Amino acid sequence: MYECALDYLKDIQEIHRYVQKAAARQDECRKKATLTDKTFPKTNIAPLDEYIEKMRQEDEEEEQEKKKRHQNRAKRTL
Repeated sequence: MYECALDYLKDIQEIHRYVQKAAARQDECRKKATLTDKTFPKTNIAPLDEYIEKMRQEDEEEEQEKKKRHQNRAKRTL
């Protein structure tokens, strides 16, 4: 019984240490957040938009080609 109580106490102490570490980390994060610049430099996202549009067009073209192939197969089977 004594060993169980001792193990329990050790576990509680370990949990307490973890909570203390977590609280210290949280405090550090709060300090960093207050010191961090909240403005972000403007970035040019036009190339990304162009790339996304190009990929979208390629997907649409591929889908149209699949439909045409499917229609051609359907015509041949009739």
